[in-house]
Amino acid sequence: MGYLPEHIAGLLILHLKGTISAEQQKEVEKWIVQNPHNKRVFERIQNKDTLTKELLKYENISKERAWNNLQKIIEDSTVEIEMKPGSRKIKKVITWWAAACLVAGLFYFFYNKVYLKEGNDKNTSTASLNIAPGKEGAILTLADGKQVSLDSLKNGYIEIQKGVKAKIVNGTLVYETETANPVYNTINTPKSRQYELILPDGTKVWLNSVSSIRFPTQFVGNERRVELHGEAYFEVYKNRNMPFKIVTKNKAEVVVLGTHFNINSYDNEENINTTLLEGSVNVLYSGQKVTLKPGQQAQISQLKRSNNFSGIKVANNVDVEKVTAWKNGTFNFEGMELKEIMRQLERWYDIEVKYDGTAPKLRFFGEISRKENLADVLTALEEAHVRFRLEEGRRLIVLAN
Repeated sequence: MGYLPEHIAGLLILHLKGTISAEQQKEVEKWIVQNPHNKRVFERIQNKDTLTKELLKYENISKERAWNNLQKIIEDSTVEIEMKPGSRKIKKVITWWAAACLVAGLFYFFYNKVYLKEGNDKNTSTASLNIAPGKEGAILTLADGKQVSLDSLKNGYIEIQKGVKAKIVNGTLVYETETANPVYNTINTPKSRQYELILPDGTKVWLNSVSSIRFPTQFVGNERRVELHGEAYFEVYKNRNMPFKIVTKNKAEVVVLGTHFNINSYDNEENINTTLLEGSVNVLYSGQKVTLKPGQQAQISQLKRSNNFSGIKVANNVDVEKVTAWKNGTFNFEGMELKEIMRQLERWYDIEVKYDGTAPKLRFFGEISRKENLADVLTALEEAHVRFRLEEGRRLIVLAN
């Protein structure tokens, strides 16, 4: 069912005023669930602070057009909204006429931008950016080089090698080993994939996109050693007699007994970041060692400099929810620059990002589900006046402002 924007704008005003009928409310609810875009518009206009900011942001919209569409349902009343320009707190009275114009203007703005965008080049339309998000899946490489796709395997056992068994339990690979002669396996997630596994010692690992972990089919000796490239979240099974050691491609090491932490060691990121959520870990690199407490992050710069290594930096009171948002199915863009966001989108949507000129110097704030299509994520970024073009199927061009 299609909805005229002015009709929905009018219903949204009635909803805000609390005078909407049950039948009209059902109509709004049907409109909301039509697509994620509608849901975001609805959530934004219900937030008092957002309402104020958007009124100021879109004060140049055609108020005459909005009023003509809504004047029959708007009554004289006022609402007080607090604003904080600078350090002063000011209360500004906004009439429902202005609020109505805002809602209609917001709706027209989003409707026109997302659904009615036209151009000579079809690649500039949002529809062409409708790339599906990533999903659970990975590739298992055995010691003999044989590869097994884990994308579509159902619950049940996998005969990996002689004496080595694993089973799929609700999408998670669980190792069960009975051999005294362990061999090494590797699990890697290509672009648009992530995966969860349980190592032979019971340690749980969540592997982000474009990442890999190499591990033995049985831990023997005086340590449990694995190799990581990319990003992973660990919940290490506690064993005081056999420390758990993660070695990254660039030779940084993380040593633990039993704890929860996240390691981001992508080659194209500025730092190797180890973030501790629970317990204690030691981070070692280039002869230096630091011990982290929960809420701390060890940062090792990967930038090439002419001077000597500057040491492991420790950041306190890190936003661990932001760091682990990917594991919980969310993009958290709080304080991120555009290029960092684009690197995340490259990995999750299997795209290549290029810049037409210099990348806009912007910082972003907010969250969005990793289950959204690429078009929905880019629509949110477009609110900061960032523009895109898709070429050759999966090459996304960030246009100069």
